[in-house]
Amino acid sequence: MSITKIIVKGSKQISGPAENGDDVFQLKESYQVGGSTRGVAGSHEIILKKSEVVELQFDDDTTWFCNADTLEDVFPEAVAVKRSASDVFVIPSGISNVQEERGLVGDVLL
Repeated sequence: MSITKIIVKGSKQISGPAENGDDVFQLKESYQVGGSTRGVAGSHEIILKKSEVVELQFDDDTTWFCNADTLEDVFPEAVAVKRSASDVFVIPSGISNVQEERGLVGDVLL
């Protein structure tokens, strides 16, 4: 069972046309989430289609591509949403390291 709807809390970014027509992906929407958007952040519900992917860019320069079926690879808590009556998952502003060890960063912001 896939996550069919996500909610992004952040500010929608205005994007222009793609520079190169040969790109594999086409940017449809972009949102900035996290601490820098406090006060101006809106809540945006997005329906995920099977053919669409979500690109997540974190503040440590990590980029992750996922779709409705693989969203729980980045956010394991999304599994609970798939089991509930509601199929809406709220994208958190970051991810936490489940293996808290000395010297490792605990959280990475989206």
